[in-house]
Amino acid sequence: MYDVYPGAVPVKMASGVKSRHYIRHPKCTQHFETGKVLHDYALIVLRSPLLAKKILHAPVYTINALTQIWTESMAKRAICMELGFGRYRLTDTNEPEPSRSEFLRHGWVRTMDYEWCYNRSSLPAKFKEGRWNYSQDATWLCTRTLPGRGQHHAPGDSGSPTTCNNQYAGLVTSGVYSTLTWRFYYSMSMSTAFSIFENSAEYRQAMTESVGQYDKIDKKTRVLNYRPSSPPIRPYFNDQLYCVITTQYNFCGGSLLTPKLVQTACHCLAYFTTEKDGFKNAVTKDVFENELMVYPGIVPPDIVDGVKSEKFFSHPKCKQYTSSKLALHDYGLIVLASELFERRVVPAPVYTIRTLTRVWTETMAKEAACLLLGYGRYRLLDDDHEDPTLPNVILHGWVRSMPYRDCYLYTTSDYTDAKKKWNYTDEATYFCMEALPTFNQYQGGGDSGGPVSCNNQYAGIVSYVRYKDKPRALQVSAAMSTAFSVYENSAEYRKSMLEANLGQDHLSKFDNIRPTSQPLHQYFYDRF
Repeated sequence: MYDVYPGAVPVKMASGVKSRHYIRHPKCTQHFETGKVLHDYALIVLRSPLLAKKILHAPVYTINALTQIWTESMAKRAICMELGFGRYRLTDTNEPEPSRSEFLRHGWVRTMDYEWCYNRSSLPAKFKEGRWNYSQDATWLCTRTLPGRGQHHAPGDSGSPTTCNNQYAGLVTSGVYSTLTWRFYYSMSMSTAFSIFENSAEYRQAMTESVGQYDKIDKKTRVLNYRPSSPPIRPYFNDQLYCVITTQYNFCGGSLLTPKLVQTACHCLAYFTTEKDGFKNAVTKDVFENELMVYPGIVPPDIVDGVKSEKFFSHPKCKQYTSSKLALHDYGLIVLASELFERRVVPAPVYTIRTLTRVWTETMAKEAACLLLGYGRYRLLDDDHEDPTLPNVILHGWVRSMPYRDCYLYTTSDYTDAKKKWNYTDEATYFCMEALPTFNQYQGGGDSGGPVSCNNQYAGIVSYVRYKDKPRALQVSAAMSTAFSVYENSAEYRKSMLEANLGQDHLSKFDNIRPTSQPLHQYFYDRF
């Protein structure tokens, strides 16, 4: 039985409260060979309230905010503060001195990006096969010491809060140290994004009621009934926008705008023919000859029912540059035969035209960290060609947006005579992306049309990628900006879009139901 004391004052000067029940995460396990603990979450139910005038409760966030804290902490390598009464001095033999601190201490560390954390904290190769899935079981974020500092947590600090960017981001769980000097190598904190029952506003009332009735719950099932596991986070992190468009394999991605309307890339719905002046025009495929099935992206397509496509629309200006295969105005829509019902799917957000413009300009001006999602190809063979094997679960990766001028130089560098054929300012409705430092993540075959989220906002549609030859790596990729698809993505046109699509017939023209990007210029040039 433990006594729990407020951390704001020394333990000797405060009155503690005895523990009543312990509740561990139902998936909490420890890897035998490495000692690594998975799902290292737990709760202590106290016998009586812990009253102390200097104590503030941990903040409560929405699930969306918890997800944002987790992703931004990794993507931006946030500065984090750790607290504790644990061991804080070393003996002459560089071992932690067993004496504990009499008052609360703090230290500063820095988060590590997702790939770096994976490389450091995943199991050694000899333990990986058949053991665990990093994407599903690694609910932590990694931290390491700041340059010039030797601060890290120690025995006695486990379970304490980790605060990143002034937000409650995780729980201290474990650390790996240099054995010669006992210097900090890296540590892990369990992310609050995967403890939504305890930390989210949506579940706060249910959690409070469960604690009050805890003694009445059957002992064999109360742990499982008491807290849901982490999957509810996925609608917010991976799946609020994403659809899988497939024939016999994962053909393209898309974003659900309404229960019957999916936004995707033009080149997913059209073929290019009749070359003229270096470009090929898009011809929309016949939906009856090229029927597609659309599935919600939250679960693998082979275990969920899909919906058939009823009509395809491609942008009237959609065309492809013959040499580089870059598509201009690469926007498309799929009207579904019936509504796509899946309780975890949330439609893509609707922004005002002014907000769409701001998202586009800030994405380029600030070199934002952007999230890509998809079921496309994700591995390379020994000859640097894509492995045709597709994943069974949705995958994600991080890239960084490029400034407007750099995007121009990269995407027009091989146009020669074509530079005279089109106006970059009018035709380039995309923004460019490049790999993050130490990353080599980029979209593969089957990811086209999927959403691109920058700074936690729906910013674009996966369209184009150019690789370096050897070794294969991302050189530049392009995403069609939602700022130039105002008919589909803006609040101002949402009503007319819904009315137009409800009355669609197979003779209607796409340019009759969507204006071009001209309304954007009114906001971009005249209001800023």
